[in-house]
Amino acid sequence: MRTSGASVNRLISLNYKSKLTLDNLIFSIIFDTETAFLRVAQKVREGNFEVGKIQELGMKDGDTYLLWNEKIKKQLPQEVIKAVNKAKERIKSGELRIPGEQEL
Repeated sequence: MRTSGASVNRLISLNYKSKLTLDNLIFSIIFDTETAFLRVAQKVREGNFEVGKIQELGMKDGDTYLLWNEKIKKQLPQEVIKAVNKAKERIKSGELRIPGEQEL
């Protein structure tokens, strides 16, 4: 995407689009539906599934993960990469929580 001759990068995509937008997508958030489905199936089998409760997908449970666009990552300053990786680890540990759809 270009605006007045300057390139503008998108930060994320909520599915894998790096092949389509190699010039402007920094990373994608991938939804691992297989992992999420198996986690829900396990809850059902154990009798712990709460009917009617919205099941949120997230990095903490391994349902989503960050996938860098390596072409763009190579161009980023190391402090940006470190900051993103630190935020990712804070999300996975539960220290940093991203609001769910019902909270917005």
